[in-house]
Amino acid sequence: MIYSCLFSLVLIGIACFILILLISYGSLTSLFVKRTAKRIDDLPYNFNSSFKSRGGILYIDVENGMIGFISAYNPLKIQVFNASRIANAKTVASAMTGVRFFFYLDGKKITMMTLLTNKIVSTKSGIGAEAVSKADAFVELLNAAKSQAEGRIS
Repeated sequence: MIYSCLFSLVLIGIACFILILLISYGSLTSLFVKRTAKRIDDLPYNFNSSFKSRGGILYIDVENGMIGFISAYNPLKIQVFNASRIANAKTVASAMTGVRFFFYLDGKKITMMTLLTNKIVSTKSGIGAEAVSKADAFVELLNAAKSQAEGRIS
């Protein structure tokens, strides 16, 4: 009887600990991403455009054709790669699912949300149009960086 009560308390304690970890994961991840982002200026590139999203932070150096990325799934590392490795940069705008842009890096899809809400938002006016414009601007920057990188390779 005492052992079953003790076992139940241990299980409740473990469940509470896991719940606390899940709740704090989002804030811990963003702290690690912010700390890693402070090191971006130490790199020999001119990342003059950046975009922060739930998935991480994207940095673009159009002049040198380089892309930097700090992923929320790997927040301790700055990933830097040649923009010639990206493909199919596109904007997706939906009143139901939000506005985002995405691109493929060596076949892996990277998505950056510019508008994510729990309400239906028109993509033709106000905040929706602004989010579409921002996504389109970053798609253009990605394509410009890719063109610059491919020009340097040729």
